Amino acid sequence: MPCRTVCLLTAVAFLTSTAALATSPGAIDRVRQAQLSAPDIPGQALALAHLAWLDEDRDPEAAALAREKLMHYGESAFDALFAMTDVAPNRFKADVTATIIEARRAHSDLSAPNYAPALDRAIWFGSRGSRRLAIRESARIRFLGALLPTIDAAHEDPVLRPLVLQTLPAYGHAGARFFLREVLIDGTIEERVLAADALVWIGGRAIEALRDVTLSEDRDIRQTAINALLPKTAVNDLTTLHEYVYLHPDDDPELVQRIRERAAMLEKLLEQDQEHGEAGEF
Repeated sequence: MPCRTVCLLTAVAFLTSTAALATSPGAIDRVRQAQLSAPDIPGQALALAHLAWLDEDRDPEAAALAREKLMHYGESAFDALFAMTDVAPNRFKADVTATIIEARRAHSDLSAPNYAPALDRAIWFGSRGSRRLAIRESARIRFLGALLPTIDAAHEDPVLRPLVLQTLPAYGHAGARFFLREVLIDGTIEERVLAADALVWIGGRAIEALRDVTLSEDRDIRQTAINALLPKTAVNDLTTLHEYVYLHPDDDPELVQRIRERAAMLEKLLEQDQEHGEAGEF
């Protein structure tokens, strides 16, 4: 399509869609000029992104309008936003990430191949705000490629640790168990509880990590571990339960009693299974 035709269509679309977003005439003109400056749709999307987050004489009104217009550029918007994850100033990176997420939810029918990589880049190189947004969204869509960057972000910025601990169960991946075990041993009281709950939720090999921590010499740590593990214990955990009571009879009385009751219930189930097995042999 000739440049003149593209520019004319862009101008018409702009004029018919700005009524609800009306700002100052100067801001409207700057956005229109940005759109008309490029000969094709991808170029226009990039020009709008530049105006929103990179313009040296950034006008907040023009930037907000450019951001809104960019949302309507489909796959070209994702390409432009992906580019912004690298070059936008740190103070705008959270807004870039928020725009990426909003655009994806507004255009869920598009393939958007740059969506997951943009979240990954936001976690690796974003501001704290952009990391928070990308961590939550990556967990929501279960983007496994973000699992390790998410854990690394928690190591790099301890403020993010509670959020990371809350989102890791969504992945359901045992690869998180090493980090969760580390937090269960070295974290704050609140972080230990979150880590223990995450290990239980993930299950599988993550449960093995939780069992190991019940042997800790630190009372608070082992109590947190056994308290999280207890509702999920099965017959094969009887040794763990009996060993805990034998080694730590002076731990929290209520907890120790719950362990004894759980062990008794599991032993009864084991006896019933054995009786049924013996009956089946005749």
